Amino acid sequence: MEKAIVNMKNWELSIMRGRCNLSGIADSHPRLGNEAYIGHTSYLVKYTLEDDILTYETRNTIYICPLKYIAEADDIAKESILKEYYENLEVKERLSELMMIGRREIEEENKKQEEHLIETAKKYEDCIYIEMKQIARGDKLAYNIGGKMGLIEPALHIGNFQDSVLYMKYIEDEEDENEVSLDFRYWPMADKDDIPVFVMTDDGHYVEQPREHKVKEKQKVMTYSWSDNIKRAIIKNSSNILIEFNGQNIAVGETKVFTEDRHVEGLFSPDCYNGKSIFSSGEKK
Repeated sequence: MEKAIVNMKNWELSIMRGRCNLSGIADSHPRLGNEAYIGHTSYLVKYTLEDDILTYETRNTIYICPLKYIAEADDIAKESILKEYYENLEVKERLSELMMIGRREIEEENKKQEEHLIETAKKYEDCIYIEMKQIARGDKLAYNIGGKMGLIEPALHIGNFQDSVLYMKYIEDEEDENEVSLDFRYWPMADKDDIPVFVMTDDGHYVEQPREHKVKEKQKVMTYSWSDNIKRAIIKNSSNILIEFNGQNIAVGETKVFTEDRHVEGLFSPDCYNGKSIFSSGEKK
């Protein structure tokens, strides 16, 4: 079976107790989806460093890591895998120039994406708009509430049984006419294949147990808090799998509009914004 090839941005490289770890943003991962954050990879099998690109190969995946998109490397990585770029002053200066180019490219991409989100939100009154890619961690939200527009970064709440993605904005200055408050939260419903299993080695260290990861066919999403000033949620599936949002399927590349009467409350959550979700499983607003 051919290995998947994944391009990385904002990547970091570290080595601890002889084990390499790569993390960062993957453009398209066969299991995790588009623009997915990878916190750690499986064991490094081999690597090459040519033409200012680190090719980092694991058992199942080949990660392409342009040096212009490197975010961080620890001292051990600098003294080993990346040694040729840190031991020579002239080459180190060239690396700094590459990193500046990479940062500018990422900033320009982010700016264009934010402008696109706002322009889309403008088309709908009293709405929020999300292009779902990093479903489990959340993507940037654009809002148009009462003609006031802006962006909200997601916050991730780690729960004992189920994580949730939170979008919260509250009025800080009552006299500012451009201020708006809103609250929108959802559960990226987890399944057993999402949960890593760690085992203790003979030397007392914990490592993730190798296992065959199944490619997900669907990601379920259920909202549990939706403030009253949000009249519609515009959700675009920008991932690489089917999304089931509040019981409605959204195909890859498809956009759907969800209104208040299609918002089904979830189970009790201590994070609830307005108390409406308390013991109201299956109840509509």
